Amino acid sequence: MNFQNNAAVGSIDESNPGFVREHQNMNAYVYQYSSLRESMMNSTFAQMNLAREVYAQENQYQALWNAFMVLAGDHDNLNNRLQQALKENGELKEANWNL
Repeated sequence: MNFQNNAAVGSIDESNPGFVREHQNMNAYVYQYSSLRESMMNSTFAQMNLAREVYAQENQYQALWNAFMVLAGDHDNLNNRLQQALKENGELKEANWNL
């Protein structure tokens, strides 16, 4: 096989303007593909970062909800103890008047 022909070994045959134009078009397509691929990767990374932020906020809300439920339980316990103390105080006052 004779490799003297430049086109056979992959060189650009600059004497053929159609071939040069096709080669330039191919380079443009490769560049566009690389650029599109990079844009898609950046978009994917941005979406992943948004998902991480959403999960972090969800965890924060869950922690706040848990703290709220603990405080609500403490409030109920304190309210019940206050009502019991007021009832006992009223009974003591009544007993004191009856003496």
